[in-house]
Amino acid sequence: MEQAPPTLPVRKSKWPAVFGIIAIVFGGFGILGGPLQMFSSKINSNTMTQLEESGIQLRDGFKEEYAAAGMMYGIIAMILAVILLVGGILLLKRKKRGAPILQLWAVLKLTGGVFATIKFSMINNEFTQKTMEQAFGATGSGGKEAEMMGSVMGIAAKVGMVFGVLWLAALPVILLIFLNRAKAKQEMATW
Repeated sequence: MEQAPPTLPVRKSKWPAVFGIIAIVFGGFGILGGPLQMFSSKINSNTMTQLEESGIQLRDGFKEEYAAAGMMYGIIAMILAVILLVGGILLLKRKKRGAPILQLWAVLKLTGGVFATIKFSMINNEFTQKTMEQAFGATGSGGKEAEMMGSVMGIAAKVGMVFGVLWLAALPVILLIFLNRAKAKQEMATW
């Protein structure tokens, strides 16, 4: 009587756990970050009132636009964070719905997140410029120093925005590439 050869236990791949945990952690932080962004906009609104009281002129409707952009950014961040958290939990549990939810998150993050970051950065740069004008006015300096500092701040803001967009896009791009690989699709089909 022949015996069947012993079968080796099937080893589960680790990538669903790794990406699932990363998604859960980032999703959790994103859920906390949304309200902080909204709170930050309120604090900056108070600062804008102080700027106006010190004689700095903000364009008409700037405070309202800044508050609305901060609120929009915070709400978008929270919605995206919830989608990321749910997708991460499902991927960690090796559920078929996890990958499509994470892919949806990645596309929304790349489109909505990049748009919101660029829009809010532009508004924030204007606020920073007005704050610098007030600071230079309060110290009695101005002229070339204020112009030079404004130029440096403008360059720094643009560089910061570029790195911010790159950081924002990193995880979505990695997830889109990885989850669309043939080997990953083949494994997910068995779940």
